[in-house]
Amino acid sequence: MDAVRAGCPAAAGFHAGTLVARESTGGCHGVPLLPACAKLLSCLAYWGADDLPAAQRAFGYGVEKLQRGTLPMEALQNCGLPALDASLGQLVLASPNMKRTVLSACTACIAADGGVTVEEAELLRAIADSLDCPIPPFLAGQPLAAA
Repeated sequence: MDAVRAGCPAAAGFHAGTLVARESTGGCHGVPLLPACAKLLSCLAYWGADDLPAAQRAFGYGVEKLQRGTLPMEALQNCGLPALDASLGQLVLASPNMKRTVLSACTACIAADGGVTVEEAELLRAIADSLDCPIPPFLAGQPLAAA
């Protein structure tokens, strides 16, 4: 991959208005991460929703947390464990700030219906662990914090 010019704001994970991956050395390379974010949020939205409008709403809450404008939601048939794994494989290259933003978006997506199931909480923990940002276990019955 061609390296992005010097001066890339690697610590923030952004370049020219597009989320990009960064190398472990602190440099950037032009791997856009927004498609991976969209795929991850799409998978989460479908898995936690009872119907398409609820999935679209959850996806919208997640995308809103990214603060990068609108993103297209993946079709249901494109979402599954392979899609989740592929998106996490790209997002692990993001900066710590970007990973924090992605986890915030995932949390908003999962909590869009006002509740978090045990399965959703464990999925969020697995995503965070995959991004090298482990989070502690959730305790049943904890209220959702206002976002």
